[in-house]
Amino acid sequence: MKLNWFIGFIILAVLACVGYMVWKVFQPERNVIRINIPESYLNNTDTSRFSLYPVAVSRKKMDDSILVLFPITERRAALFVYDSLNYQLLMRGDKRARPLLQPHGLRERTGKPTLNLSRLQNGSYFAHLTSCNYGGFFEIQLHDTLNSPAIVH
Repeated sequence: MKLNWFIGFIILAVLACVGYMVWKVFQPERNVIRINIPESYLNNTDTSRFSLYPVAVSRKKMDDSILVLFPITERRAALFVYDSLNYQLLMRGDKRARPLLQPHGLRERTGKPTLNLSRLQNGSYFAHLTSCNYGGFFEIQLHDTLNSPAIVH
């Protein structure tokens, strides 16, 4: 009787290992793209005198994780990201404009204000960091490229 249980346990363990290996082989690889926004770039966002180049982000596939890291600021700094439609509403003064929801706790993990742009559709998004040092908006353009590595301009 004990031998039957032992053989059953071995068969179950082998099946579990095979199942894990199959799952691991067919699980898509997920790249993490970290973008550090320098202070020199943010210093120009609060005035319309300067024309800023958008931050262009290329990802290999939609499942890639994209984290935008900002310089360390005060604890009360607020960070928002808007899609094109809500940004246009905001610029017209429409109170229906809403920022995209961001996961909580990213700042505690990274030590910096952080935007998570993972799983957003291709297109233009507008980041807004408000603190004593910085203000204003800048554009982030997301797009997929299947045959080239992730590039940040």
